[in-house]
Amino acid sequence: MRKRIISTNLFLLILSFVNPLYSFGSEQIMANKKAFSPNGAHYLYFKVSQEDVAKILVYNDRLKKTFTIVETPLRYQSLNYKWFNDDLLEINIWTGSPGNYSIFYSVDNNKISEEQYFPLAVDPRRYLVLLGQEDVYITGIFDTKHSYKLDLNFQKTAIKFQIFDLERTYFDKSGNLLFRYQDADGRWVTGRLEKDMIKLQ
Repeated sequence: MRKRIISTNLFLLILSFVNPLYSFGSEQIMANKKAFSPNGAHYLYFKVSQEDVAKILVYNDRLKKTFTIVETPLRYQSLNYKWFNDDLLEINIWTGSPGNYSIFYSVDNNKISEEQYFPLAVDPRRYLVLLGQEDVYITGIFDTKHSYKLDLNFQKTAIKFQIFDLERTYFDKSGNLLFRYQDADGRWVTGRLEKDMIKLQ
């Protein structure tokens, strides 16, 4: 029994390193289970083929129709997801440590976003913070033509999420961005970007 507990704890610890982004504020769903929106009307679910390809679907109660969000190879037998409200859903897909991307779906507008790699924070009203190859930038959730670059002197490392304190990188209720990261010298830096400063170009 003790060995089983130790093995379980070790597995959960490994998962936290594989996909550290959603240690905070998200949930997991297994195949053929339903994840309902806050009002219980809409729901997410997925099916896995024998070839380990997942078909991810959302039932939109407003339109009384089921929409396929994406079909993708699935590395793990679960998905991380978050209903921000009864409109906006985020689905996060692991691609291997530490890779992951998110797809967003709007119930009200019946929109599916592009694949957004290495998301750091989401303001469900509008914005998404992404960690790029050389910089950190803010863009729209569904409109990615314009962006705002954050001038951060962060470490260039292959395991990029390790340089961000993801629990302290988020949009507050007013829409301001708070973040904490390690600079090029390995020191933790805390920052704040007021919502009025965010201008997508």
